[in-house]
Amino acid sequence: MAPDDRRRLLHHVSVGIIRAQSPIRVLAAVTWSDRVRARFLAKGGGELPRVTYAPLRFDAGGHDATFRDLMRRLDPRDPLQNILHETCDQYRQVVGMLVARGTPGFLHHSRALYGSAADTFMDGRTTNLDLARHLGNLLGGRVAEDMAVDPDRRLPAERVAHLLRKRFRRVFVEDPVEVEVSTQVTADAAAGAARVKLRKGRRFSPATVDYLEQHEGYVHIATTLNGRRQPVLPVLGKASPRAVKYNEGLAVFSEWASGKLTVSRLRRLTDRVLSIHMAERGADFLEVFRFARSQGAEPEDAYDIAHRVFRGGDPKGGSFFTKDASYLDHFVRVFNFFRLALLQGYLHLLDLLFAGKVTLEDLPALREAEAEGLIVGPRYLPPWLRDRNWLACHMSLSSFFNKMDLRTIEGQYEALFRRCGQPL
Repeated sequence: MAPDDRRRLLHHVSVGIIRAQSPIRVLAAVTWSDRVRARFLAKGGGELPRVTYAPLRFDAGGHDATFRDLMRRLDPRDPLQNILHETCDQYRQVVGMLVARGTPGFLHHSRALYGSAADTFMDGRTTNLDLARHLGNLLGGRVAEDMAVDPDRRLPAERVAHLLRKRFRRVFVEDPVEVEVSTQVTADAAAGAARVKLRKGRRFSPATVDYLEQHEGYVHIATTLNGRRQPVLPVLGKASPRAVKYNEGLAVFSEWASGKLTVSRLRRLTDRVLSIHMAERGADFLEVFRFARSQGAEPEDAYDIAHRVFRGGDPKGGSFFTKDASYLDHFVRVFNFFRLALLQGYLHLLDLLFAGKVTLEDLPALREAEAEGLIVGPRYLPPWLRDRNWLACHMSLSSFFNKMDLRTIEGQYEALFRRCGQPL
């Protein structure tokens, strides 16, 4: 195919995907109404929620056919066309998942799209669940519990919106980002195209404001805006299902790299994986809700944890949403990528990961496309990536520490700890 013809095809299909996916709103389709929440809490959290799902606001069969038609125009042997081909295929999977809400089929599609608590890392040995259990044990100690207590949630959503607008204004100079307070979100916060919505009536701690700045602003919003700027593949500005896991992992990495990842936040991410594991072992909504309460969550927060697991599924169990398993899983994958990219001199790939909503596996194709003028570098990068000093120092040191035998070191320090008496 001639270069100009290829360019036109890539752009045409990219725009076609944007149009086709426009009415497909996963979270809106799976989220339970506020009435379900209010009724459950009013009854003391002792009865399973009663849930019905409204009809989809798009023609599932028609959209599936549209994505299949776009796929037929593409040659998957071409790396860039393959990205679009996979994107169409996974949107078909999303449509199938939403059609199957409330049934076991929903879980089948969810696992295919977002993974599972038992997914194995690249070492082929350790799993996402292993990490969650490890963190749960470490962060359950007395000192860790003290650190895990959230500072007073004294900031109303309206005040937080003002603070985030001010911070984003300094970074997103050419693309103003709006922050609004809304009754239309069930999570504490959610990022859209160039907008962050905060849940009306919620109060936030200063630490939460910091992580929202990093997570929602410098990853979700930044990759959206950078993707929109792509001259040939503007679909990279959309949170496609194939890229959402890496985008969430990158967002958690941004919290960590900026020093804003707290024990409280990490415990919440850990509890989400453990909750999904419970559902995978047959737990229903009430069992997950009670687990969250046993971990110290207030009733409203415990409801939110259980709702995140069972939204789109069946409160009685057997059908649930596994997206929250991807946060820790893909944080680890992104962390290891950054570490090795820094050590082996692939610094440019770090920036390219922010060129849009992409996966690590896309990077070879995107690097080649950049050389051909089909991809442009990111306009917006998080502050911690613009100045790589801390990141380079940390990754360099940690790569050496990982070679040391921690068990031998533990044995040497145990005698010292014993002489120090009981922990405080």
